[in-house]
Amino acid sequence: MTPIENTFERIEIFTADGVFLKQSVFPKSGMVIPQHAHVFDHTTMVACGSVDVYRDSEPPIRLEAPTGILIKKGIKHTFVTLESNTVVWCIHNGLHPEVAKVLEEHELEF
Repeated sequence: MTPIENTFERIEIFTADGVFLKQSVFPKSGMVIPQHAHVFDHTTMVACGSVDVYRDSEPPIRLEAPTGILIKKGIKHTFVTLESNTVVWCIHNGLHPEVAKVLEEHELEF
């Protein structure tokens, strides 16, 4: 699989009660959120469209909006959009001092 140019819109919002939201809007199918891992658990919500989710060495999971998935800390994960205009929300606990800190980024492996 060859990912297409990865230009997408990202908006970050801090809300009440320490919730941190990161919205990403992907205009084309086949776009990739690069593989990475976080210091803390978080939830990813597919608000519109669909994605394949790759976590560590597990088989991919297909998510279609509206649905979410818990991503545990330290788990390598990436998302590949399957539809144009896919919208993904990452939801973090904003009370952590490094709310969405990336533990490490990894080479993409499919």
